[in-house]
Amino acid sequence: MKKIILLLLSIFQFSVLISFAQTVPTTPDTEEYNRWSASLYGGYVFGENDRGLQIFVSRFNVVSEPSWAAGGDIRYALNSFWSLETGYRYTTLEGVGFETTIHTASIKNTFNLNRFYRRSSLSEYVNPYVILGVEQDWFTAEGPADEFSRSEASLIGGLGVAFRLNDRIEIFGQHEIKLSSNHLDLQNQGYPYDQIGMASGGIRFHFGRSDRRPVNLRPATRTISDTEYEDIFARARDVDNLSDRVDSLENQINQLDSDNSDRFAEMNERLAALEDRVDSLEAKTNCLCERVEDVEEEVSYPESEIRRTVAAGHYIQVYAAMSLNDAIEVRNSFREQLGDDLNDAADEVFIIQRRQFYEVLIGVFNEFSNAQNILPTASAVMGDAFIITFPRPVHLAEQYEGTVIVHDE
Repeated sequence: MKKIILLLLSIFQFSVLISFAQTVPTTPDTEEYNRWSASLYGGYVFGENDRGLQIFVSRFNVVSEPSWAAGGDIRYALNSFWSLETGYRYTTLEGVGFETTIHTASIKNTFNLNRFYRRSSLSEYVNPYVILGVEQDWFTAEGPADEFSRSEASLIGGLGVAFRLNDRIEIFGQHEIKLSSNHLDLQNQGYPYDQIGMASGGIRFHFGRSDRRPVNLRPATRTISDTEYEDIFARARDVDNLSDRVDSLENQINQLDSDNSDRFAEMNERLAALEDRVDSLEAKTNCLCERVEDVEEEVSYPESEIRRTVAAGHYIQVYAAMSLNDAIEVRNSFREQLGDDLNDAADEVFIIQRRQFYEVLIGVFNEFSNAQNILPTASAVMGDAFIITFPRPVHLAEQYEGTVIVHDE
């Protein structure tokens, strides 16, 4: 049975190589991925514990001890899913009544399972794979009484997982089951083959140009129908139309920006002109104020009409004007109206000078509440009457220059 399986697998392997050799591109300039790699590995060979049928460990006709195996291979990736490798492995076996050494040449197929989730970023770093191949063993089995050497073919299969460190190096671990000669333990009985279970780990190096990646990392591709192809082109035309509209809108926006810049420049020029005119008017106003002050200084008013000393306390200011005559009229009017409310209206309603202004005051009131009692009557005549206090705040003292504040001792 094993010979039939070996024959079928060999025929299959040979036909695949022939067909692939006729289709694989041979121009390296058009190749975008690295296909060649080599590995070194070592591992653990499970022993036979006489526990009956066990699938993933070794199985002999007698009890055996765990041992080791080491080897290497050269691999060529036929495509992103399928790789073919040839290699060598050295294996030792030891059990009850036998010690066996095996030199093995192998041809294996490796199927990369990361292609099943190739649209995920995980496929870039983790690649489970399946192993299926044939091997030729040259082995020597030694026992207490005899020695047996032979060459036989065998089948091997297994599972593994590789972890990519970079585009050049990956590490891997794998478990393989090998169906080999039934003479490895010097016992030709029981099962028609001896089974070797091996767990190994190793490192793989990818060869080729530094700017190319292993072929199993080829991005996912998808075959599309004619309808999908036409739909893609229709969408591409829509994208082109939208791009043209965006370009047109950008041009309009740029034109608006340019127009707005011109308008802002014009407005800034007009604003600067207006500011110049305001500065000119302010200068003229200041000049007129100075001339008014000069004229007022030249006019001679009776000094007795202006009070130069003011007692410290609270006052009600009812009027302020640049004309002394107007201030005198307001003062006289308030003296008549408040004659009954004040003790001495002629003395308590008077005029002081604050720079170019003549202010009419009522007071003095030693208590702020007393000033508040008179304020409604004064406001009925002059709506903007309010209470002030002498001495004035420091920042206003300069404006009352010439007016002396008298404090009661």
